[in-house]
Amino acid sequence: DEIDLRAYLSVIMRRKKVLILTLLAVLILVVLYTFNMKPIYEASATLHVQDDRMKKGTMLGELSIAASNPIGAELEILKSRTNAEWVVRHLHLDWLVTKKTDGLNFKILDFSSTAGEEPPVYQIELTGPDTFTVRDKEDNLVGEGKSGQLLQKYNFRLLLSDLKGKKGDSFRLTLFPFDVAVNMLRGGIKAVEVGRMTSIIRASYMNTDPVLARDVVNALVQAYLEQSVSLKAEEASRTVEFVEKQLEELRKNLDASE
Repeated sequence: DEIDLRAYLSVIMRRKKVLILTLLAVLILVVLYTFNMKPIYEASATLHVQDDRMKKGTMLGELSIAASNPIGAELEILKSRTNAEWVVRHLHLDWLVTKKTDGLNFKILDFSSTAGEEPPVYQIELTGPDTFTVRDKEDNLVGEGKSGQLLQKYNFRLLLSDLKGKKGDSFRLTLFPFDVAVNMLRGGIKAVEVGRMTSIIRASYMNTDPVLARDVVNALVQAYLEQSVSLKAEEASRTVEFVEKQLEELRKNLDASE
């Protein structure tokens, strides 16, 4: 059978309203999804890994008993659990604030809970310009606090500062298990070598909060550098100890030869 293009065009023209409405519906859905979707921000830092132990003409470089770390090892150190734990503690990433009233501002200086439920969830509501109440998940009153003063009740501690809001403003505060926060952070950290054999590492982290993304990368780099300095200092100490032992044996051999 021959294909009649005119027949196809005739069908399309008869149903053009349906096609146009369908295309408009899809376009509207795409636009709404795009506007409602939270933007994701990426923060990154670039590190140049330089192994001073490989410098020629230095005693430590010649006598170092540890092999030079390849770039792959440095990548693993950067993404290590030790560094992730330090970042979580430093930035309190196990503290989750949700359902915060618009215009409410505060800083959390201290928060801990040993409540039985997992994870502990609390509702904080302002009762005045600088006062608030804390209720647990069952709406039981945990305590009443004031900005700048530590609220401590049984298994609960909370210290808020710079509290600015009006009566009735509230937010929800959750304490995530530490291991969960660490694993979530490690899952979002990316570290790769830029190019091939460049010894340049690019570390990055993505989040809907650009400030948090930046702080995570900065804290991760800080933890890596501190760990790197500590490891190099430890290695230098071992190398010096090795040299001293060799010199002592050399003295003994010289004394014995005399």
